[in-house]
Amino acid sequence: FWKLFLLLFTLGCIGLLTLYLFFNIFMTYVNTSLIPTLGVDVEELTMNEASTIWYMDDSSGEWRVLDTLFAAEGNRKIVEYDDIPDHLIDALVAIEDKRFWEHKGVDWEGTAAAFYKTFATGNTRGGSTITQQVLRNITKDNDVTVKRKIREIFRALEFEKTTSKEEILTLYLNYVYFGSGCDGIQTAAEKYFGKDVSELSLAESAAIIAITNNPSLYDPFLDTEFVQEDGSIKTPRDFNKRRQEVILNRMLGLGYITEE
Repeated sequence: FWKLFLLLFTLGCIGLLTLYLFFNIFMTYVNTSLIPTLGVDVEELTMNEASTIWYMDDSSGEWRVLDTLFAAEGNRKIVEYDDIPDHLIDALVAIEDKRFWEHKGVDWEGTAAAFYKTFATGNTRGGSTITQQVLRNITKDNDVTVKRKIREIFRALEFEKTTSKEEILTLYLNYVYFGSGCDGIQTAAEKYFGKDVSELSLAESAAIIAITNNPSLYDPFLDTEFVQEDGSIKTPRDFNKRRQEVILNRMLGLGYITEE
């Protein structure tokens, strides 16, 4: 028994030392070769805006909108963080990244679950924070590989050293696609509810945030029909309503809103 114990203890020590050596080699590579290549400048993020043509109405003497012109991924009106309602921010964080305000760019709990899913099922998606999603949009680094995921993790850690949480949320909401030709939250607020983003209610905010997960499924203006297993027909409007309620319940569970 004593000899067996010594053998197992020795093998354990060798294993720990080996892991320690590999970890140090890996971190040396990260610090000297990987991180220096991962710097991201927010200015690199191209966000095309729509151009609005105005004209003077001779009868009333007022300026009126004649037309709005935009190219692909350009139907966008940039808004500042202070223009965005708190409940819209809370809805986004609740459904996309509930530990956003606590982590430093990477949600290690979510990342661990994502890596487990990768090795268990081969699915390399999931576990990305809002910060990581913003960086993916900036860099266009979209490879569905473990190597890309590692780059994304260290890039997010470096990015949050110089970028505030508020800036990250503003970048996200100005950039992402909200369906029906809407790039960014302001055009989405105008398209779906005919109002400025600052005027969105809690229910409206949750409905708009619901779209980002999959615009082709959750855009309430689409008339696509999906046949369910029981033979019933569901539309994107139905799916949007269901996801809106999921978001509201997440917000309730996290203490952002009350039952009332």
